[in-house]
Amino acid sequence: MTAGVARESYYKTMLSVSNLSLVHKKTLILDKVNLEVQAGEISALIGPNGAGKSSLLKCIAGHYSKFDGDISLHGKLTKHWSSSALAKIRAILSQQIQLGFDLSVLEIIKLGRFPYLKSESPKKSQAIAEWCLDQVAMTSFATRNMLSL
Repeated sequence: MTAGVARESYYKTMLSVSNLSLVHKKTLILDKVNLEVQAGEISALIGPNGAGKSSLLKCIAGHYSKFDGDISLHGKLTKHWSSSALAKIRAILSQQIQLGFDLSVLEIIKLGRFPYLKSESPKKSQAIAEWCLDQVAMTSFATRNMLSL
């Protein structure tokens, strides 16, 4: 087996955007955008101000529900997913976070476990949050207040 064949069988389309168009306040924001993101790869979305990067991400994240085209996650159209299932696999983190309260870094990470509250124990949720911090070498920040970073 060649390296190319092994790589091809490992990477599968995680996210697919097909002919996505968005009109907001009577202005065409996105015009037939196509995008594929493969599992296991790092992708970047770049472009000038006003090009529609944030609008595209907002469509993918579910902030806009009225658009033309299709968005699929793992080969399934997002309109066919339940909101709780989508909450477990998609999220967006804005570069401008506005918190009106001061939580620790670990508490912020645990907020991401919200969709799992009914299906996992608090002990498991804590362990996963700590593992996430470890994966990005931030365990030393766990008890630090988010607003102090």
